[in-house]
Amino acid sequence: MIKGKSFFRLLKYLKPYGGLVFGALFMSILGAGISLIFPWLVKIIIDRILIQKNMLLLLYITIGIVFIFFIKGLTSYIQNLWVSKAGFRVITKLRSELYQHIYSLSASFFQENPTGDIISRMTNDVTNIQNLFSHTFINIFMDLLILIGSIGVCFYINWKLTALSIVVFPLVGLSIDYLGKKIRGASHLLQSKTAVLTQLIERAVLGIKIIQSYVSGHYEVEKFEKENELNFYLAMKQARAIALLTPLVELVSSVGLTIMIWFGGREVVFGKLTPGGLVAFLGYIATAAAPLSHFSNGIQALQQSLASAERIFEILDTTPQIHDLSEAVSINSVNQGINLKNINFSYGGETILKNFSLQIAKGEKIG
Repeated sequence: MIKGKSFFRLLKYLKPYGGLVFGALFMSILGAGISLIFPWLVKIIIDRILIQKNMLLLLYITIGIVFIFFIKGLTSYIQNLWVSKAGFRVITKLRSELYQHIYSLSASFFQENPTGDIISRMTNDVTNIQNLFSHTFINIFMDLLILIGSIGVCFYINWKLTALSIVVFPLVGLSIDYLGKKIRGASHLLQSKTAVLTQLIERAVLGIKIIQSYVSGHYEVEKFEKENELNFYLAMKQARAIALLTPLVELVSSVGLTIMIWFGGREVVFGKLTPGGLVAFLGYIATAAAPLSHFSNGIQALQQSLASAERIFEILDTTPQIHDLSEAVSINSVNQGINLKNINFSYGGETILKNFSLQIAKGEKIG
């Protein structure tokens, strides 16, 4: 299940770069609209050029195709440039916040959380979120536009054939949702176990002299191999779900396509649909099927990114155990000295200082 809280929290980081984002979305709309032109051009070529033998229209169509490809390439370039810039800005800010927040945390945080896990969250998880902002989000938006537009044109061509084809779409959606949950769960667990491996490697490198002096290398190797095999098992579990997603979507789609070809052929035979109309209809179905196939990859990337976001927000939401009170006063200079009265201090649940008092005169050194 996708947690909307993490998703919308990530979107807040995009607010300062709304101009770039909306510009990229506008280019996506143009690109999606251009993608919907090509199947209709095929209809014109079959019904009005090949059947009616209209050479002048053929010239106009071929020139128009070159121009359309140029515009589509230009919009794609601008869209990718703008969304990448906004994404990199967001990641830079998020990485900076995370790095600064680490320095404000109490020592107990670093005792309770392995160093390898913290490093993994600040590197691997941030990279996953970068992919979300740079590619995944805008691609899902554009695919959704193409899907809706393709279905709309299909209704215009033949509403009966379109109604028949729509029966397939919920089956595809259920397939994506079922496997998407498995991918997200496996991804979250895999990222955690990868952090454990990172911790073991770091500990081995930093403590290699001690490990060798105690001749305990075989123990460390056995421990690493155990975690490494577990990591492999989880990676394969995730890989199986990812590998099954696209073929399953394509299989369900192909069954629906076969039914549509049979029914559409009957419409042409009975004169209710032109040959070009049938080819264009199938072209729009193929155009709609492509986003459905992309959705599987997009959902996978989105699930992985949100799993990473949850791990990052766990750190950002951690508050220091020791912090200044709201009525605390900042001291800019010392006039007479420092006087500590009845100070209590505990560490790890054990009281270290109790009712401790100390007076230090100005200029006095105590050590």
